[in-house]
Amino acid sequence: MLCVLPLPSPARAAPAPALVQPALVQCPTPGCNTPLRPGRVAAHLLRCPVLADIRRQEAHTWFVRGVNTGEGGEGEPDEPLTMEAASLLEASLERRSGTLWHAPASSALPDGLGVNERKRERHRLQRRAIAEQLAELGALGRGRCIVELGAGNGELSLALAEAHRDAVRSDTLVLLDQGSKPKGRSGHGRLAADTALEGHFASVTRLKVGLEHVDLAALREEVAPSSSGLVVLAKHLCGAASDYALRASVAASVAASADPLELLLATCCHHRCSWRDFVNRPSLRSAGLADGFGAAEFERLCRVSSRGVNAQESTVRADVGRRAKDVLDEARAEYLRSHGFEARLSTFVDASVTPENVLLIARRRRGGSEGL
Repeated sequence: MLCVLPLPSPARAAPAPALVQPALVQCPTPGCNTPLRPGRVAAHLLRCPVLADIRRQEAHTWFVRGVNTGEGGEGEPDEPLTMEAASLLEASLERRSGTLWHAPASSALPDGLGVNERKRERHRLQRRAIAEQLAELGALGRGRCIVELGAGNGELSLALAEAHRDAVRSDTLVLLDQGSKPKGRSGHGRLAADTALEGHFASVTRLKVGLEHVDLAALREEVAPSSSGLVVLAKHLCGAASDYALRASVAASVAASADPLELLLATCCHHRCSWRDFVNRPSLRSAGLADGFGAAEFERLCRVSSRGVNAQESTVRADVGRRAKDVLDEARAEYLRSHGFEARLSTFVDASVTPENVLLIARRRRGGSEGL
């Protein structure tokens, strides 16, 4: 009988120690969130696209970092309002009377439209209405420099050009947006409108830059130095961006007081407004909304405004939200009036088209304002 003895098992090697990967860090350039190994930061900065954009912007005289932001001082609240103070603020809004600019829907879009068709129709109606409001000001065809803020695909300017082909031929157009020019098809079924726009306006320039950093007077001097005035145009600038636009427009009117300036701005996303950047704190403090109105009250006011975004809701709660939006926009109009503009609010489409349907229209000419 053959006896088979088990062979000794080979000695097992000790497992290699796990390599500890260094924690990733983000690119230090504001707006660039690229994750990097610590040793690769310097190499990345040599080709960081966001940093390259910033350096290109800083080479222009119109780029002034933070020029249209708030003046500092009191910032955001450390603590929210107490429930009692919040209730008093909302009660003050409920008691307010006068025109309700952000009114609930009084009509409806035609039946039979699919989801995409309904969305396209809403945007088409808004663009057309804003274009007609601008035409009524008589600013087109006078060699103006038209700046569309938050331009995106440039479709608002295209709607203006298609409705008033002959009038805009002598005008210069600047498309300003903090994002890159859209690539591929937009949600509205067309490419960025830049190529089409070049056939309508005297010249078209697109700039990728945040509105908070733009000196509009210097921009006009660089892009259209011989223009007869400035037109600022925007459809739905979110939150604090509307305040950047107003501050930039006022500064431009002061820098070139001999030339006219027209402004059409559809405000949006009032819940994203910033106390630090809001243009007219004194008006809110004197509106009788709350004793010692400050950052905490402002935050609550903005939060309440989000209740007014359902155009079909006709309740006290929704109307309080609509009143909150009105308070903010009325303070913005008053800010422009205090700087020599004639300014008013206008409901430019029914709320069934968009609940953000209030347009701030303002104009200033040499020697003071002119009636709208």
